[in-house]
Amino acid sequence: MKTADDYSLDEAIERAFERKRVNFVADYELGATPALIWQCMPAETLVLDVANEPLREALREGAAAISDLGWWCAFKSGRRPALVFEGLASSTAADAAGWATEVHADGHFLAGVWTFPEVSSHAQTPIPAVADFYADAFRDFGFVASKVYEAAVYNAGALVTCTMLRSNKLPLAGGRDGILATAVNRSELRWPVLTVEGPEHILTACAAMAAQFMRSYGRVAPKS
Repeated sequence: MKTADDYSLDEAIERAFERKRVNFVADYELGATPALIWQCMPAETLVLDVANEPLREALREGAAAISDLGWWCAFKSGRRPALVFEGLASSTAADAAGWATEVHADGHFLAGVWTFPEVSSHAQTPIPAVADFYADAFRDFGFVASKVYEAAVYNAGALVTCTMLRSNKLPLAGGRDGILATAVNRSELRWPVLTVEGPEHILTACAAMAAQFMRSYGRVAPKS
């Protein structure tokens, strides 16, 4: 049974995630734009050196080593990370091509995607839809997060979550099949915060989040 202290800690964690997410949305001017935003933060105090070259390389390379480069480019920037108020970003906000990653000096790691394929349904005007292969973006996020913490030589626990903004504007699409499922009714989907014992377990947590992403549309996550 949870104690009052447990609930207070949960609220503090949610507020910490929300502050970072709100700033990310403002920085990239997402406003009313549908988006998927993943977040991971260390469970213990961490202070990162943003001049650390392995850390910069982890942000630059993204998940290119394991991904087939989807609409989010496997979070690979291929350029020198940009300095931002809270740490490093894959690019400046002006150069962000529909996705971005950030690692902050306090160890918080974020990735966001706001580019989605446009799909026609019953001869209507094409509308943005989240494709079923976006389940792979959860894996790519987990891979980059683990590499960021590896570069930071951080081996302790971490907290992982995801948020889908304007989820009621994103039906599910599937390749040539067009719309597979209508958008959910909720305007925002918030994944439960998952706790992992170390960075090597982040990918497992992300697989669970990908499965929940597909369940929200009544589907099973495709095999990666």
